[in-house]
Amino acid sequence: MESLVTLDAELLFELEVLCKETLVAGASDFGYLRIITIDGGAFHGRINGTVVPGGADWNTCYGGAEDGNSFDSKFIFAKYLLKTEDGVLIAIENSAFIKNDGSSPPYIRSTPVFRAPRGKYEWINYGVKVGTLCSELKEDGRHVHIKIYMLK
Repeated sequence: MESLVTLDAELLFELEVLCKETLVAGASDFGYLRIITIDGGAFHGRINGTVVPGGADWNTCYGGAEDGNSFDSKFIFAKYLLKTEDGVLIAIENSAFIKNDGSSPPYIRSTPVFRAPRGKYEWINYGVKVGTLCSELKEDGRHVHIKIYMLK
């Protein structure tokens, strides 16, 4: 019998993503859709750089009011670009299901996937990554704080 393996994770980097505008598509048979624009930001850790403006979080609420203000669960799917300090573009897709259990802040764990070009950063395309997310509203918009970990 194989012995049990304990999982361990390495913190790869932390991001602060700035989101300023929310576009509301509204309620449909498939949930209540909001598109939250990504307007920039920065990241630091094993890789450093900036968040390229132009991405978005397609945020769908389920089992709630027709105005999207209350919900039972939510699916987030964000797609955007990171630009390393040496100019390499890395695509990230970050998704998560959130159960609204009344906790504040809500428990959010995500599964990011990266698409880096061949070369110095292609290692990030492989392995299993997980993320934690929390956000805060500031004067210049919503700041989403993300920590990305890779399982060892």
